[in-house]
Amino acid sequence: MRRTRGAIALAVLLPLASCGNDPVAPSGGAGGTAPASAAAPCFTDVTAALGLDFVHETGASGQRHFVETNGSGAAWLDVDGDRRLDLFLVQGAALPGFTATRPLHDTLFLARDGRFVDVTPDAMRGESAHGMAAAAADYDNDGDSDLYVTNYGKNVLWRNDGGTFTDVTEAAGVADGDRYHSSCAWADFDGDGDLDLYVVGYVDYRVGDGKVCGDAARGPEWTSYCHPDMYQGIDDTLLRNDGDGTFTDVTATSGLAGKKGKGLGVAVADYDDDGDLDVFVANDADVNFLWRNDGGLRFTDVASTLGVDFNGEGRTQSCMGAAFADVDGDADLDLFTVNLSNEYNTLWLQDGGFFRDRSFASGLAAPSMAWVGFGTLFADFDGDGDLDVVVANGHVLDNAEKLLPGTTWRQPAHLYWNDGKGRFTLAGAESAGSYFGERHVGRGVAAADYDDDGDLDLLFTHNGEAARLLRNDRGNQPAWIGFELVGRRSPRQPLGAELLVRVGGRTLRRMVRSGESYLSSHDPRVLVGLGDLTGPVEVELRWPSGTRQTLHELQSRRYHRIEEAP
Repeated sequence: MRRTRGAIALAVLLPLASCGNDPVAPSGGAGGTAPASAAAPCFTDVTAALGLDFVHETGASGQRHFVETNGSGAAWLDVDGDRRLDLFLVQGAALPGFTATRPLHDTLFLARDGRFVDVTPDAMRGESAHGMAAAAADYDNDGDSDLYVTNYGKNVLWRNDGGTFTDVTEAAGVADGDRYHSSCAWADFDGDGDLDLYVVGYVDYRVGDGKVCGDAARGPEWTSYCHPDMYQGIDDTLLRNDGDGTFTDVTATSGLAGKKGKGLGVAVADYDDDGDLDVFVANDADVNFLWRNDGGLRFTDVASTLGVDFNGEGRTQSCMGAAFADVDGDADLDLFTVNLSNEYNTLWLQDGGFFRDRSFASGLAAPSMAWVGFGTLFADFDGDGDLDVVVANGHVLDNAEKLLPGTTWRQPAHLYWNDGKGRFTLAGAESAGSYFGERHVGRGVAAADYDDDGDLDLLFTHNGEAARLLRNDRGNQPAWIGFELVGRRSPRQPLGAELLVRVGGRTLRRMVRSGESYLSSHDPRVLVGLGDLTGPVEVELRWPSGTRQTLHELQSRRYHRIEEAP
């Protein structure tokens, strides 16, 4: 069933009951629940309760193929137009020396009757490449969400035909060659009303290249995955949506060609407030890119000029996940990357158009030093109006304990509370939830209000382990407001659109996420915690087309569907 365009510009979708200690009226999504008290942990693991059964397979056989270690991601999307978020999880594949004991393919779960049901055999031919990222978006503007999946090898574009998917990769021209890909992001970079595609390339690597690292003379248990310095980087790819179901590779004319940066993470936002969408690429043991959009699908790398190519110590870092957000409430966008152990996670605050490393002052650096970060994103998990941050941690070496005494392969995820001024405190498991006291090989993080109760839940992917879904039981206790945006001049799914939510004398800057985290994509709606702010809510919308639109006197504790003004 296709979702059809609404005829009205503003519609209330999901009115919810008051929070506090009263039960939330379930909205029909999977797993509606009563909120916990403020003293209770924020997140509850509901993976088994909701029937979500997915175990990632690395394909490892002890030969240390480099592709085994980076994991894979996930994507939230509404597949069948029932206004419930479904979930797509990316799988690995058998590599030389490994014998699979079960079919290995990407998996699609639909939300049905309060649970998640595997519908892959009915909805799509399960893809069996060694998968990396998934990005959901309505690239053909037909009202349903499609999927782009990056792989070690050729990528795949799945067109949604109303609840089932067709592989249109070759016809669309988006396979991007037989390469080692990582993250990707949809966005309307040229402002023509459809979504283009940025694909991050990692390194020039081939399975079976003969490179062995570590100390093989001491035995196979002393070998290790090689450092990315052992390989050359490869170009990222920019694919222009031609509006007819096909794409044109414009990498050569865009300014991107020849950079070869060993990219892992990507985040898209209008960091300079000039009305078009820019791209940050987090590179692994190499300088980062910040591609300023100059219009006409031309980009200039300004990372060095603005101070985000290196960290504040003038060093490259092994950057994985990345996110833009206004973390200190000054209405401009800041930037965050998570990195290898002993490198510290880096927060750049934007100040006067430049970015300054404030990682240690923010409280985000010191707790990260012992861990290897991958997925990350900013979101208001406790609903107080400030953006908190979550990080999935897990080492890249499966024998880290042997090779690097003092560290571990499996590591705890981190949740940090924001004090509203860009200073963060690491939450313990008693505050964050029991999952944050466990250890996993963390990779992707994908956020969504899957149960439609007014707070963001978290899906973690793990390398060689089961995925885990955490339900947020605290974030909807304060007031909140949510938005589903529908483009007209902009893409129907306006990724990168921004909202300035004004209430109680504060302005909260939020955006429709594009890229961000690591290998994953998120709920396309925007959810804003209002904390103890009171008074009428006004929202100014900045659409990718350049349209500006302001709505007044909006009600809190519900989602609003807003169509772009003609």
